[in-house]
Amino acid sequence: MKVLVTIPCGAVKDSFLLEETQIFLQDHFDVTYNPMERNYTETELAEAAKDYDILLTGWGTPHLGKSGLLTKESRLKLVAHTGGSVGDLVDQ
Repeated sequence: MKVLVTIPCGAVKDSFLLEETQIFLQDHFDVTYNPMERNYTETELAEAAKDYDILLTGWGTPHLGKSGLLTKESRLKLVAHTGGSVGDLVDQ
């Protein structure tokens, strides 16, 4: 399964995804990390995540519905959110 970690690179990602967690993800999944030091915009997230099965999100991730990732056509099967409320990610 393909996993996109949307958390920006740097200290925040490293505080939520410890080294052993990152190793586990790499050993069990096809993982891609957000290479930027900022969150994706809605447009960037829609483009980046279109071919992924799992999103691993964190603070500042754009609204998934507005990004078009919650449609029936989406390949997305799971959203795992770290550190806080999902209120800004979805409407319901």
